[in-house]
Amino acid sequence: MIGNNYIFGKRIIRIRACFIFNRVLRRRYRTYCFELLLNNLVSKCKWGVSYSVFDGHELLEHSIRSIRNHVDYVNVVYQKSSWYGVPADDGLLPCLYKLQAQGLIDELIEYTANPNISAPVQEINKRNMGLSAAKRAGCNYFMTMDTDEFYIGSEFENAKQYIVRNEITHSFCNIVHYGLLPTDRLITATPSFVQFMSKIGRFSKLGKNKNNICLIDPTRGLTKYSMFGICRGDNQYFLSNIQMHHFTYLRKNVIFKMKNSSSKQNHNCSYSDLSKKTVAKGPDLFNLMPLYNNWGNTEDKNA
Repeated sequence: MIGNNYIFGKRIIRIRACFIFNRVLRRRYRTYCFELLLNNLVSKCKWGVSYSVFDGHELLEHSIRSIRNHVDYVNVVYQKSSWYGVPADDGLLPCLYKLQAQGLIDELIEYTANPNISAPVQEINKRNMGLSAAKRAGCNYFMTMDTDEFYIGSEFENAKQYIVRNEITHSFCNIVHYGLLPTDRLITATPSFVQFMSKIGRFSKLGKNKNNICLIDPTRGLTKYSMFGICRGDNQYFLSNIQMHHFTYLRKNVIFKMKNSSSKQNHNCSYSDLSKKTVAKGPDLFNLMPLYNNWGNTEDKNA
């Protein structure tokens, strides 16, 4: 196990450091070697991400760029029609092919929606297609994302090191939700969480997992790492030093997103309902305001 290798490696480094008699040099040597060891172990792991895409492709490139330098493999599972048979935007496929040509996407996988199957069940099936592809690509750690989700690079890299150092198999983090503008942070009554990078094995599946330490989207929970499930050798942990930035309502056409969501309570949501949500102004962390301004006025975006 990589975590055990880190512990064993530290012991070897400490023994070698004993032959350095100067205390300051000995401490510097240990610090340098510990960091080198950890970075080497992190780099030996293969980190994979799968995007579930139907709408919101206008955000996809920016989302991938927020994580691409910190992962080894990215696939996109896309669908040409919604859970309810509504056709996708004409710009979806050209966008995906362009990002694949640029090297931002490693693999494209088409999912064919079936209106006769409930949307939540289809969403689980779709995300599991992305997980299966990540297994075939040899990924050791994995998470699933949507186009409107972003991470800060330095936090992402530090989280990876913490996961490897502590041999965490299932990690979770907090979600920051945003409103109709990239600078509008939603003020919510209760916190929400998402499954972050977690270890995958042959028996790993995505779906509802009652053993999770956080309440998360039931389509994203890794139900198994080993054939024994969450009982043997599994180490769950909530990461407090990283957040997922969820631009929940940032879309060229936010009403189109809401009406085609797998969540039924969103279907009758109007633009006026969204504009009434309580927000607090914050920084434009991912430089999305220029993108938003290029979409035109608010009425056009939500017609």
